[in-house]
Amino acid sequence: MTARNYVFTKHFTGNDEISAVDEASWEAGNLSEHFSDPLFKYVIVNVERCPQTEGIHWQGYTELTSSVRFTQVKAKAPILADAHFERRRGTRDEAREYCMKEDTQIAGPFEYGVFDDGQGTRSDLAEVAKAIAEGASELEISQLYPEHYIRYHKGIKALMAMQHKEADPDPDFVTRPWQEHLMALLTSEVADDRTIYWVTDTIGGKGKTRLATHLISMHHGFPLSGKMPDMVYAYMSRCNQHRYPRVAIFDISRAAQEYSGHLYSMAEHLKSGRLFNTKWESQHFTFPTPHVVFFSNTSWDRSKLSLDRVVEIDLNNPMWL
Repeated sequence: MTARNYVFTKHFTGNDEISAVDEASWEAGNLSEHFSDPLFKYVIVNVERCPQTEGIHWQGYTELTSSVRFTQVKAKAPILADAHFERRRGTRDEAREYCMKEDTQIAGPFEYGVFDDGQGTRSDLAEVAKAIAEGASELEISQLYPEHYIRYHKGIKALMAMQHKEADPDPDFVTRPWQEHLMALLTSEVADDRTIYWVTDTIGGKGKTRLATHLISMHHGFPLSGKMPDMVYAYMSRCNQHRYPRVAIFDISRAAQEYSGHLYSMAEHLKSGRLFNTKWESQHFTFPTPHVVFFSNTSWDRSKLSLDRVVEIDLNNPMWL
């Protein structure tokens, strides 16, 4: 059986419901990584909870550039290796709308690619894609192509995110033991809703900033500083591009130590997976829980975080050097 359009369901188990929701939401927020193969023209997924089983799953629909077997779809997108596929029945609009239902929705819907509706629209959207490739900002796209931005804003944001170029890796970066240990924790474990990592280096020069830069360029790290409303707005803007941070980074300079109290509060909000933005247009938003890392020249304030939340790496201990 071959088809150009498929509906699919992918289940997420995890160790518990929280980890299943986090994994499903995190992976849905990074569709551009999973469906970058030219075979995929359009993908939409909704993170849902089954009313009968309480199980967490993706309800998805994809349109392809050619007619293939579903096994080829799985090969091109390994994230769907254990998914259940069926050929689309009904119209494409019905399939898409089914993946946008709100009664069982936990997060989403998330879209990748462009859902066009005619040759004229395809031509206009090609112009939008060209403008994005030439460096047009989201504001410029909304002004130049307002109708398309209103209808396809999620696809436009996904395309802009896919074409966003991260910083090049540092070829001279050689990890130290403490850096290897922390990176293993950040890359091999799903972030929970409590743990905060704190790296302390009272003397300096042991690679805190170097690792922060590496995490930002290579592991979806997102640096945070400044006033609370500015940090919330910056984080929301990143999430709205479907580029959910995997690691939230607070790199505290010596001069800023005494003014860093609000960073603890921001870290706790990040761990809760929800924030309230008060800038420009007030709104509440949710997101997959990230890892949270502090890099500092002093240890953490015990009055601001409970002992069971913090995993500290003290670089004054010779074992880490």
